[in-house]
Amino acid sequence: MVTAEALSEAEEHYADPDLGRIARKHHVSVAYVSSSVKERTGKTFTEHLQAKRLELARELLLSTTLPVKEIAAVVGYNNTSYFYTLFNREYAMTPNAYRKKNEGKQTSSSPVNIQFD
Repeated sequence: MVTAEALSEAEEHYADPDLGRIARKHHVSVAYVSSSVKERTGKTFTEHLQAKRLELARELLLSTTLPVKEIAAVVGYNNTSYFYTLFNREYAMTPNAYRKKNEGKQTSSSPVNIQFD
């Protein structure tokens, strides 16, 4: 139950997840929630969160004209340089290069659900 809620938190609140809320609800520590995710999925909570954020960023690059800095912020990265580093590591190119290379392509048939707070 804790693991499922943590993964749901990464999916639904990717811009600002709160594992503390889940920990408090189940009367466990944040460290327990994190280790539970790792034990049951083989990936850390941060790895799941980064995968979700980068996938959303990739979709936004292809479906909007938002500047990369805004996309980074929308998906939860306040540090644009760090976002560039992670994106480049995952897709072997910068966000701008990815957008240019894939111009006109859509990533999925469903609309991107973005949290603008």
